Amino acid sequence: MARERPIVDECLARLKAVETVRAVDLRPGPADGLLVLTTHSGRFQYLCEVKRALSRPRLEHALVSAAHPPRAGTRRLLLTDFVPDSLIDLFQQAQVDFVDAAGNMLLRWPGKLHVHVKGMKPTRIAEATASFLTTPNGLRVLFALLAEPGADVPAYRELAEQAAVSLGTVGRVALELKRRGFLEMQRRRKRRILRRKRELLELWVGGYAERLRPQLVIGRFRSPDRDPADALKRLTADGDGSLRWALTGGFAADALTGHYRGDQLILFVDPWSSSRAAGLRWLPSVDGPITLLRMFWPRSVERTLEKGEARVAHPLLVYAELLFQGREREVETAKLVYDQYLQPNISGA
Repeated sequence: MARERPIVDECLARLKAVETVRAVDLRPGPADGLLVLTTHSGRFQYLCEVKRALSRPRLEHALVSAAHPPRAGTRRLLLTDFVPDSLIDLFQQAQVDFVDAAGNMLLRWPGKLHVHVKGMKPTRIAEATASFLTTPNGLRVLFALLAEPGADVPAYRELAEQAAVSLGTVGRVALELKRRGFLEMQRRRKRRILRRKRELLELWVGGYAERLRPQLVIGRFRSPDRDPADALKRLTADGDGSLRWALTGGFAADALTGHYRGDQLILFVDPWSSSRAAGLRWLPSVDGPITLLRMFWPRSVERTLEKGEARVAHPLLVYAELLFQGREREVETAKLVYDQYLQPNISGA
């Protein structure tokens, strides 16, 4: 946690400045430590996690994927660089408290302690948003790394082919991964090992929503079919077999978990043309229930999961899309996808 120390120190200083607080003690423990807060109202214990550059999808991911649930009598506390007012509702719904380096905080122990400070502005740009890793090409490389089981990193040329980026882009990503402690070079064994995949997943999920997905959107459409499932049947029954497609979002999650489908049909497709849309009688619509995204990973079709009659995109893409949609049922389903398909791979490195 050394690289996060400046954030931790600033957050602890903000806590100590609260009038009711008498002492703040951060001790070693699960996650990023146990914090004991001594106040005029008593002592309170938190399980701490340090996060950078929170966006809505990144926070949703942090709330869904907690590796260390708090024990009875302990609450979760996120220490971060900045929490915009637009995210406070997520903390309130999840019963998770926070302190940021700007001085915003939410501390809730019903009947004993309630501290809520908001409106304080950040003092610096967060590293996570300024990183080359979160550029569209950087995110393509991260996806290629995270999509594979295990921690071994392939040869850079192979990785460039998998991610459909230049060899120079892979080299630049690798340098930053190494600088930030995500990439370990084992020269004697001639291996490159990916470390802290859970943190990289958090970075990727936020980057997908903020930087990568906007580049992938072909458009939204409305079909003459009322049920999006019928629109999907129309798509799969049409054409000469040249269209590659894979479900993501709710329809994909339903195929993976059987828990929730939703009313939005979201697909990765390649190739796509206005003539194909016309043939399907799909009309462009800014709020249509059908969203088409470009396939950005050359191995998308090869790695598509066949679940019944459904072709499902990689679970990492399904998970990120559910968090991007962000409604309560999507987030609830995202947790199931994470637990069943992602956690076994992520927790291994």
